[in-house]
Formats: sequence, C-alpha cells, structure tokens
Amino acid sequence: MKNRLTIEVAGIPTSLTINDTGLFVQLQDLYREFISGRDCEINIDINLQDAFERREAAPFGIFFLHDKVVISTDKFSGFLDISKQNGRVDIFCKWHISALGNFLKNVYSILIMKKGGLMLHASGVARRNRAYIFFGPSGSGKSTVARLSYPGAILSDDLAVIMRANGLYKAFGTPYWGDMKANNGMNRSFEVAGLFKLVQDTDVYLKRLARPRAVAEVIAVPNISGGLGVTDSLLQLSCELFNRTPCYEMHFLPDNSFWRCIDEEFSR
Repeated sequence: MKNRLTIEVAGIPTSLTINDTGLFVQLQDLYREFISGRDCEINIDINLQDAFERREAAPFGIFFLHDKVVISTDKFSGFLDISKQNGRVDIFCKWHISALGNFLKNVYSILIMKKGGLMLHASGVARRNRAYIFFGPSGSGKSTVARLSYPGAILSDDLAVIMRANGLYKAFGTPYWGDMKANNGMNRSFEVAGLFKLVQDTDVYLKRLARPRAVAEVIAVPNISGGLGVTDSLLQLSCELFNRTPCYEMHFLPDNSFWRCIDEEFSR
C-alpha cells in the first residue's frame, strides 16, 4: 500500500508517494510544520530498496539534461523532471530519512531557483518581523549565530530560502537543519533586512560590501550549479536582491555582541 503526503516549502507544494508505512509516519512527524493541503506542482515517488538489490550504479553527482536532473549518491538515486512535474528516488541504505532529506534538499534548491529564488547555506533569524540571513561555508558559525539569537525566531540554522513576493524579498523557514537538529521548522516568511557573510574574529564589526562583492559571495555558497538555467537565475536574483538589500561582512565573537552592531546599523 502506498501513502501520500504533501509538503510545502517556500510556497511550493510537493506530493510524496511512499511505499513504506514506517517511513510515511516518520515523515509526517519530521515535516509536520510543512504539511500542506494545496494542489501539488510536483509529484515524487519514494521507494525503499534492499541495499544489495541496487540495479544501476549511476555516477555520483548531479547531472542536468534539458528540464531533467539526475541526483545520485551511494545512498540514493533519483531524478526530477520539471517539464513533466514528476520525479522518483530509490533509497538503498538503512538511513532512509537522511538520504531522502538530502534528495529533497536538492529538489527544492532547483525548484526554488526556477521560480527566481535561492536556497542558501545560511541561518535565518527573525527579529521584529524582519529576517537576518547569516551565510558562509561549513564551520563559519551559522549554527552558533542562531543559538546566540534568542529570543529571535530561528528559521533554520543551515538552509534558508529567499524569494521575491509582492515586490519584497522574503526569507522562508525550512525543515532542514544543521547542528541544532530541530525536529521541525518555522513555516513562515519575513521580509529580509540584510545578509551577513560570517567571519570569526577577535573584534566585532560590520563591513558593508559593494554589490559586485556581495553577489560574488552569495553565488559561492549554494551547492547547486549548472544546467536548467540555474546559474543565470542565481546571478539575476542576486543582482536584484542587492539593489534593495544590504550585505555585510560580519566579524564576530562567540557571543551575542554582534546584535548590538546590527541594531546600531539598522537604526541609522
């Protein structure tokens, strides 16, 4: 018996058809804040397979062919066909949730970029109804900054989405977390106040980045590239985003003193 679950991330509903009841129950809990009743744009079949019955040894990586993308690792192999609005993933490892999460992160990265948005390796924090996006490579301090941002609302400590809506750039929460390992997420959106490239330092200060430097820093962060017009879409969105939204290099200590700098900057 197959089970169906619809989730919605950044306003994009996706229907998941699952051939395993146990995995279905786990997904209901994991994505409980993102379960949707809206009509779906994409349908994805999820199949659990015995690790010893893997039929195809697809090359590892992400491969694009027109509107189709193939995503393959040693734990899963799947595809997304945007023109046909469907996809499939075969999971052949015992860590089903982790493997499926990695596949869906890639799927949503592509869907979001095709709609003129981006999924950024970043932590997002909402304060006073505005979102602050902190980005950088692994180990730069995204989860640390999120932990130090209480009582702000954390959108995610690892993956944040930025989309244009009604003329504004908004940050959306995601169900994908890093070191903080949240069991759910915040399915809300907030207008983006600013973006901050993280730099761990012995001093705390902000350095405003010129638009070309800001675009270059953001483009270097996402892990989806090539094919499907993704690179062009990312470049266009980044240029438009930084026409309206400031970007800074944020030098910080492992305490919440960086918020004093941010508050001072945005109170001018």
